[in-house]
Amino acid sequence: MKHFETALVEPAENANGVIHVPADCATMEEAVRRATPGQTILFAEGEHMWRGKIQVEKALHFRGMRDKATGFPSSKLRGRWRIRIPAPQPWDRNPQDLCTLTNLLCQSESGYCVDITLGHVQMHNVRCFCNNGTALAVSNAEVGLHGCILGFPKASASYGAARRTAYIPIICVLMHTLKKVYILCNVYMYRCMFLFVYMHVRIYNLV
Repeated sequence: MKHFETALVEPAENANGVIHVPADCATMEEAVRRATPGQTILFAEGEHMWRGKIQVEKALHFRGMRDKATGFPSSKLRGRWRIRIPAPQPWDRNPQDLCTLTNLLCQSESGYCVDITLGHVQMHNVRCFCNNGTALAVSNAEVGLHGCILGFPKASASYGAARRTAYIPIICVLMHTLKKVYILCNVYMYRCMFLFVYMHVRIYNLV
């Protein structure tokens, strides 16, 4: 994965057009099928759910709403999807060759939540979570991450970009505490042995 800067394509400034979900298309699958390269798919606030895995093979701009108070995404995409678009020419910033994800909360129950297998993708203010799998998988692609959070706050998030919970720090603290207890026990044991030997010598000398 690489980090690079590219200007965002604002929906109002996109000459290729904007598809609103659910106003223009009821579902994300329908919007992806209908969209042409370079268009913006704009999601309303709330949850947008689908089954299976959506295949994205066109350079599209996926954009959600942003909470004004917290800055967090308020558009939630619940499902798995794969992005596989032709790689652009080096240093090419043509919006029809790039794929962007902005102000989105992506979540899936298992597998790869967002699987990027080819192309040039940028992610801005994206929360990508997976309950029992990998939040983000990248192969043969360039991905820019800008203010993104990957993982899931549950111990079941297993591998890849998914981040485990605070159980590991807790275990480390317990191990450190046990080590201290073990050291203290050894110190007291040696002190008791020394006292026993000392008393034994004193008693022997008195006799």
